[in-house]
Amino acid sequence: MVEHVSAIVREEKRALISELTMYEIRRGFLELELRGLGSRKRLVGELFLRSASVVPLGGAFDIAAQLWARGRVAKPAIVVAEVDLLLVASAVRDGLTLVTADGKLARAAARLGVPDRVELLTLD
Repeated sequence: MVEHVSAIVREEKRALISELTMYEIRRGFLELELRGLGSRKRLVGELFLRSASVVPLGGAFDIAAQLWARGRVAKPAIVVAEVDLLLVASAVRDGLTLVTADGKLARAAARLGVPDRVELLTLD
């Protein structure tokens, strides 16, 4: 993952990340710091965060609610974590692609009718 993020920064010169992703990354770094671990990951992560443009959540809530309801009535139901629903909804709202290593999320997005908004990143 570190190599993939580094490549994005090198090639694109910036990346777009959600406010939620910013929170998830920062809390993970703080945990690593408190455990005395992950200094390389923290360094690469901080470089990434400095180069990233943050996408606000505003306006994604209605789309997330629609996706949630669609998932609830599906047979079988499609269960997606609230944070993931908001990330997908932000991508839908802005016409962007959410890149994730979470295969379950990518499959859920396809079942919810938004497969083009989630790209599965395979980690080697």
